[in-house]
Amino acid sequence: MNKLPLILGFGIILDVVILDQVSKWAAIELLLRPALDAGESVGLLEWIMGAPEKLGFISVPVLPNFNMTMVWNHGVSFGLLQNMGIWPLVILAGIICMIMMRWLIKSTSKLEAISLGMIIGGAIGNVIDRFRFGAVADFFDVYVGTYHWPAFNIADSAISIGVVLLLVHGFFMDKKDEK
Repeated sequence: MNKLPLILGFGIILDVVILDQVSKWAAIELLLRPALDAGESVGLLEWIMGAPEKLGFISVPVLPNFNMTMVWNHGVSFGLLQNMGIWPLVILAGIICMIMMRWLIKSTSKLEAISLGMIIGGAIGNVIDRFRFGAVADFFDVYVGTYHWPAFNIADSAISIGVVLLLVHGFFMDKKDEK
């Protein structure tokens, strides 16, 4: 049995969770909190070990068509299911992660393992926020004119890219190409 896809998948999970949490700290504590003048920023270790006070709304222009905008998402993708509370969403994410983890363990394809690792890592990153803050920290704000795409974070991006890669794998990868 080839263990490379499994090792690759678990490595991606770990990378996505770390990148997601570090990016949330950097965005909130190094850019948004000082811009809002909402108290003293905390260091990375202090931020990981505790749950600093949730930041209020602020939007900082970074580039044309891109802001860093603090939004706390109490629902799932695009703010759906806002009124469900934390536990149903955590349980749902846990069930999905367990199903995908089982799929990852059985995977023989590197692309499939990367895809599943991105989805699982993104889900774990957002579940960590739910436990720590009761909501998910979203801050990337992309827009054209007055149309703003819903704010998102690294975990959301990993989930979206992982789903696209999984679809590419499922629809376009020939079984003989995986060997």
